[in-house]
Amino acid sequence: MAFAATGEGSGAAAIQYRVNGGEWKTYSNPIRFRPYDVVEARATDHAGNTSDVLTVQRRR
Repeated sequence: MAFAATGEGSGAAAIQYRVNGGEWKTYSNPIRFRPYDVVEARATDHAGNTSDVLTVQRRR
């Protein structure tokens, strides 16, 4: 799975993700996860604003 942040304003500074409610990690490369894992992602811009959380669950 790969993530990209787009939008107007100050631009994305970082993308973070977590799997199954674990710790937020900084995203830098595509990630792999198992079926039924819940993956959440969010982006923070250079002004310090954090996006809403995107939640994805892959089903078999």
